[in-house]
Amino acid sequence: MNKINTGLLLGILSLVSVNSVATELLKMGSLAPGLSPFTINTAFAKVVNDNVDGIEIQVSATGSGMSHVLKTAQNRMDFAISSPAGNWMMIHKEGPFKTIEDAPELEKNLGHILSYSLGPEHFVVFDDSGIESLDDIKGRNVFIGPPAGSATRTAERMIEMQTGYKAGVDYKAVAMSWGAALDAFQDGKIDMLAAPANVPGPGFQQIALMHDIRLLSLDASKVKDDFFSTPGFKLTTIPAGAYGDKQANAEAVTTYEAWVGIGTRMTMPEETVYKITKAFWENVDSIRSQAKWLENTLTLQNATSVIPSRLHPGALKYYREIGIEPEAPLDFRQ
Repeated sequence: MNKINTGLLLGILSLVSVNSVATELLKMGSLAPGLSPFTINTAFAKVVNDNVDGIEIQVSATGSGMSHVLKTAQNRMDFAISSPAGNWMMIHKEGPFKTIEDAPELEKNLGHILSYSLGPEHFVVFDDSGIESLDDIKGRNVFIGPPAGSATRTAERMIEMQTGYKAGVDYKAVAMSWGAALDAFQDGKIDMLAAPANVPGPGFQQIALMHDIRLLSLDASKVKDDFFSTPGFKLTTIPAGAYGDKQANAEAVTTYEAWVGIGTRMTMPEETVYKITKAFWENVDSIRSQAKWLENTLTLQNATSVIPSRLHPGALKYYREIGIEPEAPLDFRQ
């Protein structure tokens, strides 16, 4: 009897051991809830978790997008927000990668899976704040992104082009995470919030439920050509009524948008990335149905049109399998 019980116990333990290692846990970095990448990344993870055996993706929305990129390049994270700006800065040791000696070499470990538009940059204020243009933010508390983030650097450059103001000199650039900034703005602790989101952005919709808001417009004539020297940026507009009656703008707002995407480490096995990419696109309709802006954002044309540095071989295998030849990757090393 004891022999039978011992054998049974060993069998159960063996089965538990097999099951415990059968699921590979993968980590994905994301921006905060309320912003477009969080919506897409969490949906991406759910689709993969539901349709690819042996893989579970966990999404983390702590830290900046560039910190996730660095961790992915170092094999300490599995997926991050991929962007032309991020790869360019790593190769040229700019921005948050300025002091990282091996950043150009680490960049070679970044592989792209798919692209999409991050959405227009929103420069948002309360309508009763007395701020009607970027010129009015002098001396104010402003959030333009987390410390050392790519979006932060971009917004800082744009504000300086528009006004001549420098962060930390002419206005206070508040240092906090995306999620904390959304909360702080609603609590009146920040005078202007700058963040990207496809329209209508869930975070801004929530703010507009409680407050009358105004979106600040850019003067297109003040946008210098070198703003577009890093590929992936373009000017765009946000409709006057994008956030309903709570939005004070009488005319469309001029702003900019950037292309980003989902990237992984090149050390991720080709077959794993192939299965993940295939599962995502075969089930993408379940994601598109969640919000209208996703219909025009998550398309195969977008996914394969702006590729920083290199596609991961697993993603390339899937796109070619369905008859799509992706655009040539952007080469930042020339």
